[in-house]
Amino acid sequence: MVPLALLRSRPVAAYLLTGFSINAAFYGIAFVLSLYFQRVLGEPPVAAGLLFLPMTGLLTAANLVSARVASRWGHHVPVRLGLAIGTLGMAALAVVLLFAGGRLGLELALVPAGAGLGFALPSLTFLLLDALPPSQAGLAGGLFNAGRQTGGALAVAVFGALVSGSFLPGMRVSMLISAILLLGSTVA
Repeated sequence: MVPLALLRSRPVAAYLLTGFSINAAFYGIAFVLSLYFQRVLGEPPVAAGLLFLPMTGLLTAANLVSARVASRWGHHVPVRLGLAIGTLGMAALAVVLLFAGGRLGLELALVPAGAGLGFALPSLTFLLLDALPPSQAGLAGGLFNAGRQTGGALAVAVFGALVSGSFLPGMRVSMLISAILLLGSTVA
């Protein structure tokens, strides 16, 4: 169903893999952190959900700011900057968990993780669609969304397996995997 020539384009492949990485990092970490907030910190489900507000609230705001930055400096700037900030946020989450930085440390690390990814995604979508002829926009958009959802689903499965044995070490590995995926996408 997908013309293979579409995947031979280096920019298109990089954009698709970046979308995969963003969702893998975001949804994988959201899954693992929700378990951490409830099982390790003892938060009830509603309170655990509220602990994600710094990440999700800034993700939305970053989406809006991204358009202004892209209109002034081009779409590559928000993608590169957002991925770099998101990578630092994921690495900070791993460091906080490694050294038991507590709730405040986690909340502070969630800010760049969410804001960075939210800042990158709108411009990433634009760059993908701009790299192809308009007649392939629907195909590209569908492939992009399928890749992103696959990234999220695989991350939940893999990270879930990692934390099923020994929770905290598995969680740290999950954070590092997320940071590595985002770093690879930043380089690509």
